[in-house]
Amino acid sequence: MKIFLAEFDLFHKIGGGQTFYRNIITKNPHLQFYYLTIEEKINGQRPANAHIFPYYQRYIKSDLKKIGNNLPLEKITRPFLLASNIAYSIRHQNFDIIDCPDYEQYGLFLRDACDHHQVKYQKLALSLHGVVSQSLIHDWVIDKNYINSLEFAENLQYQIVDIRYGISKNYLEFWQDKYDFLNYYYHPLNFIDLPHKKIKNYHDVTRKPILNFIGRKEKNKGADIFVNLLTFLEKKLYSYGNIIGADSPTLNGKTGEYYLQQMLKLRNSNINVISSLTTQQLNQKFSENSVTILPSRFDTLNFVALESLLNGCPTIISDKAGICRFLKDNFPQLPFISIDINNFSESLNKISQLLINYNQSRNSLIKQVNNISFNLEQLGLKLTDIYYQENNYSSQERKKVNEYYQQLISHCYKKQYWQKETIVSLSKQILNPLNHQNQVLIKTVKNKIRTQKKPIHTQLIKSLFFSSEFKKINNLPEISAKDIDDKLTQLKNLGHPLNASMENRQKWKTGHFVNRVKIWQEIARLEKLRSNDLLSACYEARIIRSLNQDKFKQLQFITETFNNHNLNQEAEVINLLYQPSKNNSKLCHQYLLNNYQKHLNYQEKPYEFIEDYRQKKNYRVSIAVSLYNAENKLGFFLSILIQQSLFQKQEAEIILVDSASPQNEYQLFQTLLPQLKHQNIPIVYARSEKRETIQSAWNRAILLSQSPYITFLGVDEMITCDGLEKLAAKLDSNPELDWVIGNSLVTEVDYQGNWRQDVMTYSRTKFNQNLVYLDTCYLTYVGGLYRKNIHKKFGFYDETFRGAGDTEFKNRVLPYIKTGLVEDVWGIFWNYPDERTTQNYFTELEDLRAWYVYRSLGGIEYGFREKNLEDIENLLLLCLNYRKSFLETHSTDFDLAWHIIQYLEQNYPKSKYLSIKKNIDIIQQTLVSLELVNNKKNTDNILFLCLYRGIEKYKKQSKTFKKYLDFDFKDIYLLFNDNRYEQHFYSW
Repeated sequence: MKIFLAEFDLFHKIGGGQTFYRNIITKNPHLQFYYLTIEEKINGQRPANAHIFPYYQRYIKSDLKKIGNNLPLEKITRPFLLASNIAYSIRHQNFDIIDCPDYEQYGLFLRDACDHHQVKYQKLALSLHGVVSQSLIHDWVIDKNYINSLEFAENLQYQIVDIRYGISKNYLEFWQDKYDFLNYYYHPLNFIDLPHKKIKNYHDVTRKPILNFIGRKEKNKGADIFVNLLTFLEKKLYSYGNIIGADSPTLNGKTGEYYLQQMLKLRNSNINVISSLTTQQLNQKFSENSVTILPSRFDTLNFVALESLLNGCPTIISDKAGICRFLKDNFPQLPFISIDINNFSESLNKISQLLINYNQSRNSLIKQVNNISFNLEQLGLKLTDIYYQENNYSSQERKKVNEYYQQLISHCYKKQYWQKETIVSLSKQILNPLNHQNQVLIKTVKNKIRTQKKPIHTQLIKSLFFSSEFKKINNLPEISAKDIDDKLTQLKNLGHPLNASMENRQKWKTGHFVNRVKIWQEIARLEKLRSNDLLSACYEARIIRSLNQDKFKQLQFITETFNNHNLNQEAEVINLLYQPSKNNSKLCHQYLLNNYQKHLNYQEKPYEFIEDYRQKKNYRVSIAVSLYNAENKLGFFLSILIQQSLFQKQEAEIILVDSASPQNEYQLFQTLLPQLKHQNIPIVYARSEKRETIQSAWNRAILLSQSPYITFLGVDEMITCDGLEKLAAKLDSNPELDWVIGNSLVTEVDYQGNWRQDVMTYSRTKFNQNLVYLDTCYLTYVGGLYRKNIHKKFGFYDETFRGAGDTEFKNRVLPYIKTGLVEDVWGIFWNYPDERTTQNYFTELEDLRAWYVYRSLGGIEYGFREKNLEDIENLLLLCLNYRKSFLETHSTDFDLAWHIIQYLEQNYPKSKYLSIKKNIDIIQQTLVSLELVNNKKNTDNILFLCLYRGIEKYKKQSKTFKKYLDFDFKDIYLLFNDNRYEQHFYSW
């Protein structure tokens, strides 16, 4: 029997499909097989029953130019070209069977292409391995239109072939659910070998196991799940991880490895990325002290799992892989861990136990492998049996495909070329190197432009157009509510596009950083028209802050509005900061001292109920969790949290504080309680009688805590499994430290908590406590831990805050505590699709007393009155060059520097840094002047000159600053990397 396998380079390429075809060739020496070669050598080694045809490109993409707007034809041009070139390469040949894989779509046209090129055959068989569309649904980059085109071709292909067969029962059922055509099961043991020799028992107590992911670096194979899984495993349980496999291109021109490296970079992970290995090299990996982890999202079978197990290597497999069913049907005695990739937390304990008892687990597997026996007579249909089955296809769909082919081939022959394949081949040889050189040149030029383009240059140009853009929006009508809505949207986009993040500020789509006060004034006026007085007052307060004065007499309206909305303390603070008075700094300082005294004590409040499931009176760490509208996330949160290593040692407790949530958190907790008790998790569930702020819940938790160390989490936040143990160890070994923190990772998840993508890292490398005054994110709860006794010493949380209470607490206690870094990623933020409660303008209003008053002259007095000169001077230097925890670029903070230099002048007149006071004053004045340019006749030119003057002054300051600082000034002083353009700059 002569069988043409419509694949390429079978004894050269590495891949699942190629492996399958190679195996059926070697297992069926009585059959003659043929395939195509592109890169495989003509005289290369191959079995005697394997024969080759060189592949020729008779048809090329340009043949189908101007094909028209026929949508079906546009979807199937690639399968047409490949099928036609394959048929041309085997023209005038005669076969019994043509066998094509379904991970390609050219089987759709092979029948018609072979007829056209006089290739004779009896049957067209489709080998079912897994369609590409199923992989791309889960890929790093998703193009729904492209996937729809693939599905269109794949579905047609399945319906028009004669015979269908596959090696996965799950996948055969997948197709049977779609179409009523017979397909046949080809048992994998027909072409793979069981082990012939016994495996020796394993014993190695000196090394921890290595965790290996093996598979292509496409997202469908689950390499990202592997990275996430290791994030929540204790690092002490394994040596390191490997991602082993071929790279995979994505639809945007990048690769799977690119996205994996981005993930690993953000996580500081101990995972290596390795190219694909040969079978011999993989077998060596399996023989080492290792575990194979295969968390694929969709896999028809996955032979790697079988190879791993048969080599005696413990294996963890996704329940979405067909191999799970195969193992249960054929080798139920072989132990493996099946994981639900949508809830892998359920398997974390099993995986941890496997790693803890590695030698025992491996030897148990080896024993079962050595005892394997299988009746080869029960393997079902042979390959030839399948090929001889009756044809079964859709005549209607086959007719449709034939019509498509005739249209496409006719179009090709409108452009005939003499010996086209020779011309194409020569063109490639000549043009490809030139094209490569051009691409390199273009990339080099682009990089130069990108590196030279700075936000300041962009804004210089944009500023020339501000007046005309602003005037155009200002002239829009305000007759209806919709008119006002539209006008507001355009104004907000002018200042800060609503769909642009801070990381995109350097792009042209960002708004104007100059004359922002004009934009905010208009927004405030229009919000008043809409009766949104509080939001209007928020923008007016922003105007006062940016100009550092009440230039437009807005303070009275702001004060009245704040008081009307029970924001009395915000009203008090904004008046302390900006009401003209000689005693502002003293009044601010006194306000902060009084506030400190007010929160030194806390009176316990009654509960609706408390349920306490703790077995002892003291623990090492308390994890306090506030609950409000948290029902949908609580189960997933607890399933991950209880994997903490401290729970294995009975050294941690969970305190759940339900602030009278309207959802059913308590009922859900009751369903989880049996499992929590079974795992001996010490936990308290307390519910208040009425809704309270998150700071109220935290104060309650502090009193309920029975541990010296405490941290606070929301149900959308987490700490890695060994994070609390590492942080607690740091506090144990350093009695002077009060609060320790690590790095934190922000990830995007779906409603079920399944990872979608990494967003960013809060990197606290080179941590300095003074950095908290510049960016409060440097001191955190998510990936942080502190001594509970700081509350007894320095006070509790202010319960009047709704969103900024944590910021206020940090600023209030920071002068009295010492903080430190434990370098690694310990904290995880899960960004669910719903918004976080602090993402609103109310938090900006609260920041007046949580943040801005601590940055005033009186606030600096509060924070540094008991510190030495060196401490305040170090903070000044940081203001001139620091990195925010959530950015890679460096920033300045001249508002704070300006207040610090005044503080030094008043309190330390001999400070050497007073020599740069004049320079800081000039820069601060320049930044303020850019917020509002008042010259109606020639605004743009004045704006340009103001910017230019500011830049030149920065350059002149460099020599003065360099006397004390050591860094490249051209990359630091760019005006718009100052804090005023990085905090509270966006539109509400």
